[in-house]
Amino acid sequence: MNDLTTQYRLTEIKHRKKIPGGLDGMLYRLAGLHKSRSAVKRKLMKDAEVIQAQAKLLKVSQTGN
Repeated sequence: MNDLTTQYRLTEIKHRKKIPGGLDGMLYRLAGLHKSRSAVKRKLMKDAEVIQAQAKLLKVSQTGN
């Protein structure tokens, strides 16, 4: 696949024919909340690991002086 096709596939927006309501809508909403929150948590944990690693390096460099 060329780059243009790849970019198109990455940006394609899928439309639902009918917005789910009732119990289906509630379940979709709960699944969406879980997915978005887990993604945020993963990013925060990754950022925290980077900060911890930088803090350890800073501590080592300060004790070396």
